[in-house]
Order: sequence, then C-alpha cells, then structure tokens
Amino acid sequence: MASYWILAADSTEARLFTRDKKYGPLSERRDWLHPESRMPGRDLEHDRQGKTFSSHGYGQSDNEKHTEPKKREAQDFARELAKHLDTARANGEFESLSIVAEPSFLGLIRDRLDDNTRELIDVEVDKNLTRRSAETIAEALDQR
Repeated sequence: MASYWILAADSTEARLFTRDKKYGPLSERRDWLHPESRMPGRDLEHDRQGKTFSSHGYGQSDNEKHTEPKKREAQDFARELAKHLDTARANGEFESLSIVAEPSFLGLIRDRLDDNTRELIDVEVDKNLTRRSAETIAEALDQR
C-alpha cells in the first residue's frame, strides 16, 4: 500500500498518483476522463430545467436555480473524484493526500470531500498540471 496519494485534476480529466515515500517518485495509478466538461455549453443544455409561468404578474422563472452547464459538469466530476477519495480513505488505502488542480476546480474538490479525508490533505497546489509529466507534478509538490 502506498501511503501517499496525489490527485492532479482539472474539470475535464484527473490522474491519481502514489508514492511510497514523501519525496519518492510518482507512480500513476488511475486516470479519469470527463468529456462532458469539454462539450460546448449549448450541447449540455438538453437536460436543463424547464420554465414555469407565474399566475400572478408577468414573466417566467426557472424551476430551480440555474447553474451554467459547464459549471454543473465540473461539479459532477469533482463529486465523482471526491467520492473515490473518500471511499479509499475509509478503506485505509492512503495516509496522506496531495491535490494539484486548477484553482477553481481545487475548491470544488475540497468542498466535496468529507471531513476525515480533508484532514489528510498534506499539500495543495493551485495550478493545472494535469497534462504534465509525473516529474513536473512531483517538483511542484516538493517545492511546498
């Protein structure tokens, strides 16, 4: 079991790495693709909430608060990643977690982790290095 886990992510893809030592080399364990986040917003609108018309007054309103489609997809992907990390932590698969992510996506992931998993976060790097080499990601972590 590798006790150090590193997640490098943005709203369209994520890579999970492990380390046996705090400053050891990274080994890629898993990757995720979320192609919906790459789709144009208009193509994601097909499942948008309908409109209702008010019987008092003029105009219309959304049935639910509208979230931009691309943001909704990013939230869904962050939720999927957080669920995987929460389950792995509950199963004792890691003791330390580092997250390297595009700044706004970093916040989405952090907000969706349960408290016990969030407590294991050792390092956060608010840069999008998802498509960079494992060595580049390790350097960014080790400078913290």
